[in-house]
Amino acid sequence: MLQRASKEWTVQLAWKAWMLQRASKEWTAQLAWKAWMLQRASKEWTAQLALKAWMLQRASKEWTAQLALKAWMLQRASKEWTAQLAWKAWMLQRASKEWTAQLALKAWMLLQASKEWTAQLAWKAWMLQRA
Repeated sequence: MLQRASKEWTVQLAWKAWMLQRASKEWTAQLAWKAWMLQRASKEWTAQLALKAWMLQRASKEWTAQLALKAWMLQRASKEWTAQLAWKAWMLQRASKEWTAQLALKAWMLLQASKEWTAQLAWKAWMLQRA
């Protein structure tokens, strides 16, 4: 029984070894195919990368030119803005003097109203106390 089982087991092992060898050959063929496809894709990808690098370099040069133009425009605008700021500061200083005079007037008016209001409050308090 043992000898017979051993022979069947040996036959099964031989069968599995043959199947494994066959699968291994197919797998090797598939690996070779995938490697070739990968190499081909890699070449196309490298070409695309080179194109993108060239496009990026070209765009970078145009962008640098635009930056230089913007810097010049900003500098020019800054000079005009500084002149406008000086004008606004002078106008603000002038308005501030007028505003200070108006504030003084308003403060005096408020003080007068406050005195009257205090008198009215005292009157109301006295009336309330009396009631």
